[in-house]
Amino acid sequence: MNFGQVSGGAMKAFESVADGVIGLNEGMYLPRLHIGECEDTGGFGLGWLFCNSLIESMGVTNYLNNGIPYLVTAILQATSFQCGFAPDLGHVPVRSGNVDVADGNWGGLNQYDIGANDPYNMVFAYSGTGSKLNSISSGDALNRKQTLVSDGTSNRIGILLDGTVTPIPRRATRIDAILGPGGLINYDVQDGGTTFIGAGTATGGTSTTGTQNTAAYAAGDRKTLGSGFSALADLWVQLSPPATGNLNCDGIIVTNSNRGFQSLNGCRVGASLWDTYNAATKAAMITTPTLRSGAPLTNLRLGFINYITNECITEQAAPGTRDPDEFESRYQTRLTDMIAAGIAPVMIIPAPYDQAVHSYTVPWSVYAERIRKLRRENGCLLIDLWKATGSPTTHAIYETLGHANLSFGRHLTDKGARWTAWMIASALIRGLTG
Repeated sequence: MNFGQVSGGAMKAFESVADGVIGLNEGMYLPRLHIGECEDTGGFGLGWLFCNSLIESMGVTNYLNNGIPYLVTAILQATSFQCGFAPDLGHVPVRSGNVDVADGNWGGLNQYDIGANDPYNMVFAYSGTGSKLNSISSGDALNRKQTLVSDGTSNRIGILLDGTVTPIPRRATRIDAILGPGGLINYDVQDGGTTFIGAGTATGGTSTTGTQNTAAYAAGDRKTLGSGFSALADLWVQLSPPATGNLNCDGIIVTNSNRGFQSLNGCRVGASLWDTYNAATKAAMITTPTLRSGAPLTNLRLGFINYITNECITEQAAPGTRDPDEFESRYQTRLTDMIAAGIAPVMIIPAPYDQAVHSYTVPWSVYAERIRKLRRENGCLLIDLWKATGSPTTHAIYETLGHANLSFGRHLTDKGARWTAWMIASALIRGLTG
């Protein structure tokens, strides 16, 4: 499919969101200058760097196949821009492999039983060997921005990548991990994925990589676990900590291309401006993907930022009491980080699916106006999805349209995610083409 076949739909989508798209020219001029890199080595990267569960699409049928980052990249895949991979999995949220059954679509498997509960495309922490793996608590004190395991080789971090599972196989030819800080590690990648293995030692399948590193890792170090894999193979990836000490994994980057448009999924459940970003996390989210080291996604040109919902609701004991001045200051810090790394920020104000936010001591509209102020001061692109829907103060319209999953914390349904993806993708197409 070429751009001409989808441009009508994209432009129609853009017209419907046009009132909420601000700063197309000033916010997109720098990425436009790099657009030729789509067909050169290094590609053109889109990073979902500071986005919470609304953009990650918690509540859809399958967040990897129906989530907004995948859908936006898939739309671009059908244009003349093309995409190297739709999308590179990147920094998969830790909670996607959590043990809590209440997490619903995010995991909730107390035991990974291969053939029954296949944990495809989720970074998770586990113990055990063979075909049944016991999920263990994942994530550290950094509020689920990393996966942390310790206690020697009995506890490990893994991800099972599908090369043949429908509807969307994740064809991987190269796998990198962003690590640190930590001690010596073992890692292993197996072609097959049907028999799970001990640390660094293959006991079944074909071991494509089984190597122990020779030095401790600093915050944000990238380790290439292997390349040249069959693009149609199921791959089982695991990392284990040293005999004593910890293993921190900031994310797994999976790629089958270093060309075209690429998408790095860095969304995280619970993301907020009140997170404490240490060096390792900042490296995983911003610094490391922008290194010109030949690693996947070397040219991160656009970065999405979606901060307002958790700041307004879940990150505070008394909803609606976060100081707007501090909200603005913390938001500016994240924008400054991105701009300093050569990344053009794309700011998003999502549609609020819970009308309670409008009656708080500090209502949603106050935070939204601070975001608009920051857009003016920083010259960024803003996609204001709330304004695009008429800035309603009730959630009735979203329920009537079927955009909100009422049984899943008022997150997006598949339909709501598709609508949001089209709004974002159409604005990008218009902004990049001028």
